[in-house]
Amino acid sequence: MPHSLKALIFDLDGTLAETEEVHRQAFNDAFAEAGLDWHWDREIYRGLLAVAGGRERLAAFAPEVAADLLDRLHQAKSRHFQKRLREGKLTLRPGVAALFAQARAKAIRLAVATSSRRESALAVLAPHAPLMPLDALITGEEVGRKKPDPEIYRLALTRLCLEPGEALAIEDSDLGLASARAAGLAVLVTPGLYTLGQDFTGALAVRPSLEGLDLDALWMLRSLNILRS
Repeated sequence: MPHSLKALIFDLDGTLAETEEVHRQAFNDAFAEAGLDWHWDREIYRGLLAVAGGRERLAAFAPEVAADLLDRLHQAKSRHFQKRLREGKLTLRPGVAALFAQARAKAIRLAVATSSRRESALAVLAPHAPLMPLDALITGEEVGRKKPDPEIYRLALTRLCLEPGEALAIEDSDLGLASARAAGLAVLVTPGLYTLGQDFTGALAVRPSLEGLDLDALWMLRSLNILRS
């Protein structure tokens, strides 16, 4: 028999908030600060998002550059990212706050599993902490392999002491979808600015936003799919 829904596990960047554009701008800030003539426009950055993790994207973009320089660039990018967050208000995507409230009212636990580093994740989450109390936060430095590998979702399930059939992943990208599905999770996809048009085959559902989402109806859909299989 299908399990009841006990937890939601969210991706962060592009899922809870449209942060990828801020990340892109912060990378360019770091390049300018270092005196590099690199510039990532939206098209370049969209392609680089096929690689999970900011440090990993730098290595994919400039494989000939020494590791210590890439490390310094990534540290500078993280600093600029946090500075940009302090300077401007980053809002949650539509429906996120209401979904957290709905989950809390149903005693459904909440977690975030992100390839971002903890300091960057906390910079995004901290202003919204009263609306988004988390039971677990798993970040990129806690795993050896980034999405699409399932390691981060398996770790989230371990932290929550749950089986895959007791949780729902919410993602915005094909990498995240593949990661969560490989961990045995059903996945709701809500594409972000940089992930529209990706292949979301295998998702439980794909929605333009989280507005008006009914968790009971969505979980019933999953249960019906299990019974039919």
